[in-house]
Amino acid sequence: MLLSSLITLGSLVHASPSPRQLITGRLQVSIIGSGFVGTMAANNPISGVIWSIETPLAVSFDPTISPFNVEITNAGYAGPFYLGASGVQDIGLGDFNRSEVTNISPTPPNSPPVPINSYTYIESAIWSFDAATSTLTPQFVNADSSLPDTVFCFDLRYNRLFIIGDLALYNSHSGNNASPVVSISSHDGAY
Repeated sequence: MLLSSLITLGSLVHASPSPRQLITGRLQVSIIGSGFVGTMAANNPISGVIWSIETPLAVSFDPTISPFNVEITNAGYAGPFYLGASGVQDIGLGDFNRSEVTNISPTPPNSPPVPINSYTYIESAIWSFDAATSTLTPQFVNADSSLPDTVFCFDLRYNRLFIIGDLALYNSHSGNNASPVVSISSHDGAY
């Protein structure tokens, strides 16, 4: 069964009328069947959500190119400043490996995971945007450049956001009950 992962942006701010279209916002996480979970925090490293509005993560991106980087614009630390996946080289059906969604250095679009040491790989330019639905979608690229089914997930037990290829296998192997993320919304007002 193919699970799709969506990240939805609400109240969008278009900073430029030129061909480059900068979209900015704060990120809120919602999951299937539960609705709003929390706001991504501007922590270092970014690893989950907060349930208050103390330091919400602010981001910007240019949806006129795809895939693109999502830049973190209010980090209170010395970088890296891009939202992406950090962990394994490959994800896919029949595999419970995952990559955490966190702050990472930028990587080229459509590239396989970039090694940062002997066991950790990163990808940042994994996002695309559907203007009709205001939806961001991640697409992981495996080491062989294949494009696996990519599910963006939240594990409430560990307050963890991650990307995986086989959520059902992950949940059965780990004993967790992680859920696919259906939206990350950008809001201008109070939560």
